[in-house]
Amino acid sequence: MIDSYVTLVRKNYDYRNLWLSQVVSLTGDWFTVIASASLVAELSGSGLAIGGLF
Repeated sequence: MIDSYVTLVRKNYDYRNLWLSQVVSLTGDWFTVIASASLVAELSGSGLAIGGLF
């Protein structure tokens, strides 16, 4: 099962580009979440405010 997935990513150019762009997008989303939590923690110092982000 995993071998077929790896083959799909390696052989299919369009799918590989879609997959890589999704990885980059999700990485950016997580950087935003971490930055938002850090900013709220620094400005408010409240765990409740940080929890409100999620």
